[in-house]
Amino acid sequence: MPPVILRRGITTNRDLWKWFVLTTQRGGYSYPTQPGIRQLDVAGEVIRTWQLLRALPVKFKSADLNARGSEVAVEELHLVHEGLLLL
Repeated sequence: MPPVILRRGITTNRDLWKWFVLTTQRGGYSYPTQPGIRQLDVAGEVIRTWQLLRALPVKFKSADLNARGSEVAVEELHLVHEGLLLL
């Protein structure tokens, strides 16, 4: 299965980064998890939900540091998994 790539504007929440570092950069070991992905509308209401089976983060990409740029800073988290369910 191809990896799932999650993108979002950079926030102060570091939970995804901490999970990535724990499993890839500091020699830590993490069991695969079954995270849920919720798509929200502009009012913050859930439109649909997916569940990844046995997922692990494998790549984290942050925005380029460019003082002259005017784009919104976006971060990416790449997840490998063994399946995807639409709930």
